[in-house]
Amino acid sequence: MSSSPNTSRIFAIAFWCLLLLIFGVNLAYKLGLANTPAPDQGGFERNVIWGIQQVMAGNPLYQNPESEPFAVIQYMPLYYHLTAFAGRLTGVNPLQAEQVYLLARTCNLVFSLLASGLLAVMAIRIFHIRRAIALGISVVGFCLLDRFAISGRPDMLKGLLFLCLVWVLLWFPEKRKRLVYPLAVFIGFLAFFTKQDGLVFSGILPLVLLFSRRWKDLILVLLIQGGLLLSGLAVSQFLWDGQFFANVAGGLQNGLSVSWFLSNFHPFFAHYAVLFGLALVLAFEFFREENHKLLVLASAFVLAFFPPLLLVYKYGSAPNYFTEAILISLLMAGIGLQRMQKVSFFMRKESNWLMACVLIGLMFYTHMMNWGLSIFFNREDLVRKNFDNQRDMASALRAKLKPGEKVLVLSGRQWEDHFTTLLFDRVACPQRDVSIQIFNAKGKLNFQPIYQSIESGNTAWLLTEEGRQPAFLNGNFSAFRPLFSRHGFVALKRE
Repeated sequence: MSSSPNTSRIFAIAFWCLLLLIFGVNLAYKLGLANTPAPDQGGFERNVIWGIQQVMAGNPLYQNPESEPFAVIQYMPLYYHLTAFAGRLTGVNPLQAEQVYLLARTCNLVFSLLASGLLAVMAIRIFHIRRAIALGISVVGFCLLDRFAISGRPDMLKGLLFLCLVWVLLWFPEKRKRLVYPLAVFIGFLAFFTKQDGLVFSGILPLVLLFSRRWKDLILVLLIQGGLLLSGLAVSQFLWDGQFFANVAGGLQNGLSVSWFLSNFHPFFAHYAVLFGLALVLAFEFFREENHKLLVLASAFVLAFFPPLLLVYKYGSAPNYFTEAILISLLMAGIGLQRMQKVSFFMRKESNWLMACVLIGLMFYTHMMNWGLSIFFNREDLVRKNFDNQRDMASALRAKLKPGEKVLVLSGRQWEDHFTTLLFDRVACPQRDVSIQIFNAKGKLNFQPIYQSIESGNTAWLLTEEGRQPAFLNGNFSAFRPLFSRHGFVALKRE
């Protein structure tokens, strides 16, 4: 029995209003996350912010990790330089740490909007999926891009480049092959130079060519990719005076930890089990069908899902490794929903009501994952107070620093540390967590240069909390004496 036109119209209006409401609430929430003075939205954000500040100040991004300022830049250069370029265009001052945080987070918010929009474009233009379904998965995708998508890190740029690569490969007509191949290779190259794990996305085109039995094209693409990647690495090593590999390779030696995986990933896989399970089933089916576009999606999912499964045992890994898998799974799910339209129940217009119910559940689910708006706004005053206190202490300390003197920040609350970015041009060992992880993983890494810097008087100051004994890599700080304190923080100077 079919429904009346008025009933169908009511269902449709309810669906679109709900979709707009969910998108608006989530956008407002993420704008709040971008504007908060919290120093970390996920993944030790301040480490990347410090690198952006260096580029904006005209300093080299990659420096010798065993000489002052003892910095380790873990990631590839594209995101740092792109964000710094945006900062110069908008007049952001690298000394104003809050402005740099807002800049980086705003860039990532734009990247996440573009990525979710691209999902809808591909769904409608390439796979001819109904607009309700296409825009539905687009909004779902935007909602599921969590804190790491807003955090000032390179993950969201990599995710956007991944979708751009898929989009290019979907427009594969034979007459455009001479354009598509080089463009796809270049986008894969950009994804790798955004973040190291983006290298696997360069395998999407070769995998498609392998399953399509295009042997000559496969060999040609692999040669071009290899030449471009080797050239890019060699040029980078030259541009940064031989310190590129010491940072992007040495900085990832965090070690492996099964306990880290067990404690950090079981809630994530529980939340996404259905989505990933559906995508696995569809990928298997798409590989069997002789359809280029479906083969691209299946290849993209395989390379976005299985390599991160090997990386989750690395200490410090996080669910942001699966950003691309979530996005491509949603597009595949949209295709699955489109195919379900052939089933009699889903041919009825009341199916809009079913989709609306799913989106209602998603709205509550998403905000449960993200603390909830009330919790966020209730803690905002505390976050702002913490930032203002640290800014005041940093200003007082900066006024006492002599030219060339460095400060070693030894806060026991690294997730609340603003000093590293407030004093970005004066801090020693700004990525302390990375240094400690590398030290623990290798067991014998030589940090003697840090102690030599302290002995020489270059690292003349310590900054920590009152009542806390400074500790860092078994160093001896007995020669430092308290000089002044503010807001629970104390500055110590070497005698």
